[in-house]
Amino acid sequence: MESMVVDNDGAISSEVAQAVGRYDYAPDGLQTLAATSSAITPHGTPSSRPPNAAGATLSAPHSAYSQKPMMPKFNRSRNWSTEETKILLVELDRISADHPEERRETVLRSHATFEEIAQILRDRGYTNRDGQGCMIRWRNLLRVYKQIRAATAEGNPPSNHPNMQYAPSIESIYRFPPDSLTFMHHEGSPIAEGSPSGGQTRTWAAVNGYETPARKRAREMNMVTEHIDSIDQKIDQTMEYLSQQNEILRSLEERLSRTEDALKSSEAALEILNSTVGEKDTKREELQKQLMVTVQALSQVIAVKKAEQQQQQQ
Repeated sequence: MESMVVDNDGAISSEVAQAVGRYDYAPDGLQTLAATSSAITPHGTPSSRPPNAAGATLSAPHSAYSQKPMMPKFNRSRNWSTEETKILLVELDRISADHPEERRETVLRSHATFEEIAQILRDRGYTNRDGQGCMIRWRNLLRVYKQIRAATAEGNPPSNHPNMQYAPSIESIYRFPPDSLTFMHHEGSPIAEGSPSGGQTRTWAAVNGYETPARKRAREMNMVTEHIDSIDQKIDQTMEYLSQQNEILRSLEERLSRTEDALKSSEAALEILNSTVGEKDTKREELQKQLMVTVQALSQVIAVKKAEQQQQQQ
């Protein structure tokens, strides 16, 4: 009887370890409790036990614990080989490339995506992989990738982290780093401005040959804004030029007005002069007439005197 109790305690410990080992992430207390209670329930009958050294099987009809059918096992990340992980990332890249950029995040969260990849892994001989395990593996890779990038941005880059080899594949899936991530340099990846690694800065579009619609729209909006600013600047320059021309025109108008006034004054003076000349001409004519009369009178007087002198001489 004591041997049976000891064996049951050992089975319980083994079942608890298996239930906790299903998860590829660190669950909180409630998750652990739920996972454990789903596999072990009190007041039942134990399931079949493996044979002991003597080949006998111990069973108790009224044992304190029993085991329900086990949940599908979630393979732990540490059990994933490098080859499996590379297949996962390659297939994610292939699947996400078949969809537009705005649906990429939806595809990377879809269970159907990871079920498809799990089937590919099983077809290649990795029979213990399922969709849930593939999704958890991907989320863990992305989480560690973000942590590495954050540490690099803070000036504390990890040295020889095993997951750094997957960074180019993750960036290839996204076609550019997610906006919430900071730049991390590795071979084949662009270098951020101010990065401790130094070197020439390159854009993600230049490296990956891809420009997202959002960045394209932003670039086009920037181009439109720059074009509008250029037009505004040209309009300002044109308005300034027109203002200068208006000043010149007003100056010319003032000069023309002064010239017209001077012309009017000259015309008035000319009229006065013409009037004066006319009066003088009239006086001259009168003087000429008077002179002619005087000359005629003198001629007559001279003629009379000559006649008188001739008479006296005779």
